[in-house]
This record gives sequence, C-alpha cells and structure tokens, in this order.
Amino acid sequence: MPDCTLREQLNRNRALHRQLMRDLERREFLETKATRLNAPLVQDKVKTSPEDRTTILLAALADLDTVIDAERKRFENLAAWTRNLFEDADLGREELEVMVYRYINCLTWEEIAEIMYWSKRTVQRLHGEALVKLGARWHTLTRG
Repeated sequence: MPDCTLREQLNRNRALHRQLMRDLERREFLETKATRLNAPLVQDKVKTSPEDRTTILLAALADLDTVIDAERKRFENLAAWTRNLFEDADLGREELEVMVYRYINCLTWEEIAEIMYWSKRTVQRLHGEALVKLGARWHTLTRG
C-alpha cells in the first residue's frame, strides 16, 4: 500500500470514512423518501404514479447499498492495514490510542481529548510524536 506519503496514507482513512458517512446519510434520506409516498408536485411536467417513484427510489437504494458495502470493505481493509502499521512502529500506549482514535475511529481532536481526559494540545503533541516514530517505519516500508 505504501505508494504515497505517510500523511496521504493516513488521510485516506479519514477521507474514505467521510465518504462512507455521506453515503449512509444519503441512504437514510432515500429510504425515508421511499417509505413515504408524496403527492405529485405541482411543477411536475409528467405525473408519475407513487408506485413508479417508489420503484425508482428502491432501485437507487439497491445501487447505493452496493456502493456502501464496497466502501465498508475498503475501509475495513485500510483500517486493518493502518492498525498493523501503528503496532509495528513501537508506539507508546497513549500514542497508539491517539492514532487509532484519529485514523481508524476518525474522531476529531476535541473528541479524542474528551475521551482521553487530556487537552487538545496534549493530544496533538502525542500525535506529532507518534508521526515521528511512524515516519521511520514508513521509510522502511517504502524503501523495501
């Protein structure tokens, strides 16, 4: 997997997680819309029956479910690979926790600080220390 910088690799987790959350929200919206039949809108040029709209929405939901399943699998694989990277880098317990919370659980700095009962600044300092250790491990992975 190391075909990019360490930071790019770690940010892939967060980006994929954000995309997955957006798709799950979209799915919830479509599901709500499919389960409640709306009257045709006045501005509709062609009136379609409620069954036609429901069929279209259910097809869109099925397509979105396929996308979500693929994203979940990709995220799980990426998270497992990332966790192994963290564990192989000899991080301290607190550093490992911060990295897992940030890049596998995809929490914000504030959420991590609240969970760990530390300040945001302390969490970011531990993150920086962990990145230095990970950088050495990353260097060996990318150089063979």
